[in-house]
Amino acid sequence: TNVIEGGSATPQLTLSYEYAVDEQLGIGAHIGYFSATTPTLNFDFDIPDINIDLCDDFPLLCGLTETLTDALQGSQKFQVWTFSGRVSYHQKILPKLDIYAATVVGYSLIRRKSLSADGDNSKGNLDAISDGFQSLTIPNYSYYAVAGGRYYITEHIAIYGEGGYGNITVANA
Repeated sequence: TNVIEGGSATPQLTLSYEYAVDEQLGIGAHIGYFSATTPTLNFDFDIPDINIDLCDDFPLLCGLTETLTDALQGSQKFQVWTFSGRVSYHQKILPKLDIYAATVVGYSLIRRKSLSADGDNSKGNLDAISDGFQSLTIPNYSYYAVAGGRYYITEHIAIYGEGGYGNITVANA
């Protein structure tokens, strides 16, 4: 397998809401979206060399390797929506500064599509490309453990930054 061109991804776009149960406990919802395209790969076939004498009689056989290789160039596109719940523990250290630890756990809906390099959307071509990406998986569950801080501009609006560990993101602001 050879890489023809690189892949790309959008940043994780997040909408999060939190309700304060009391001064220290918050519960809420987290919705996220991202899309990514894998690098475009060329799936080579190992076809034995064809005898030169046969090329004169059967010219189509000589170009068979190139034809099959060109037919199987492609990539995968993923669109992922994440729906999660959030629980956080807050500690106010100054009147306008709040530090917290939170856990986000949920489920991801994943749409996966095979894309051929030349725009050929024939079923056989896309199935073969998809088979070449069998080891590529995205988990259906989502999790994120985080520590962060908020600085309140008004009573209900704050700027924040957080970092942690999980399969949603490693940093958020």
